Amino acid sequence: MGTVKKAGTDFYAKVDTNKDLFGAAAGFESSYVNDATGTVVAGVNAFSEVTKTVAGTATTSNGGALAGAFIIPVTAATGFADGDVVSDANGNMYYVESIVGNDLQVKSKLVADIADLDAITQVGNTGIYRVLVNIPTAGDYTMIVANPTVNMQNIAFPVEVVAEDLDDAQTKLDDILNNLGVSASERTYKGFV
Repeated sequence: MGTVKKAGTDFYAKVDTNKDLFGAAAGFESSYVNDATGTVVAGVNAFSEVTKTVAGTATTSNGGALAGAFIIPVTAATGFADGDVVSDANGNMYYVESIVGNDLQVKSKLVADIADLDAITQVGNTGIYRVLVNIPTAGDYTMIVANPTVNMQNIAFPVEVVAEDLDDAQTKLDDILNNLGVSASERTYKGFV
């Protein structure tokens, strides 16, 4: 069973690139298939990358690093943390797996040389991309996401679209109770420690 969404309501379809693809929203495309009819509807909205708000810590490389390396030596690693994404002076982004002393150990190979004293900056990119979707009719659907520019082909996942959801049922129940002269359902709240 896939995610359940209400017909005619906006929701976001998302794809996680496992921290391997940053700053590439322009290459993504989406569509959805009505599983009952086989009809494919192309997505009309553009993707965007989910980006965290970060401090933007910056430093410089210490001695540089060659393309293919997995370590970016920096003058000071203070303010950086495991799990950060950093950008080099050319805008190439890397996921930081760990920090040892003043070395940022990154998940993927450097795609270009980093010169001595090049800027290294913390950025909020996540490698998670999303697109706004609205499916007007109830039924079972398959979302399809692809990014041919990076050879990502057809990631498919199910979505169940319903005509009414629990909020609609609660509203109907409240209306019935009001028509009978009974106060609408009571809502209770609890606190936990």
